[in-house]
Amino acid sequence: MTEQEIFDTAVIGVLKQGIASVRDGGACAYRGKNGTKCAVGFLISDEEAEKYDEFDEYGVRDLISSGFLQGFVYYSDLLADLQRAHDKAAHEEEFVGAFYKRAKRVAAAYGLSISSLDDSNAEVGT
Repeated sequence: MTEQEIFDTAVIGVLKQGIASVRDGGACAYRGKNGTKCAVGFLISDEEAEKYDEFDEYGVRDLISSGFLQGFVYYSDLLADLQRAHDKAAHEEEFVGAFYKRAKRVAAAYGLSISSLDDSNAEVGT
């Protein structure tokens, strides 16, 4: 996957989901209640996710250094920024809008297009 594909997959997934991925108690999770996923969670196959449920409290760089997400080693900074965008927005009253703003900042920082976000946002009504 390219940086743009990673960004689009993660961000559009979260926007369409419409809610943050959290565990009971409110902590963010790669895979949360009712099948929700965080931004990085949308890049993880169900098979992979089962292998590291116990690592849910790890940051994405810790996961990579523990041998997970090896296909994304080169993109660890982008993944960390997407994770941070989700996790910070998760505590905002209006999650989707807060995540969208943060995702746009991530796109700007990496020189990525947000045209797919605008299309997705029209679909989810933000």
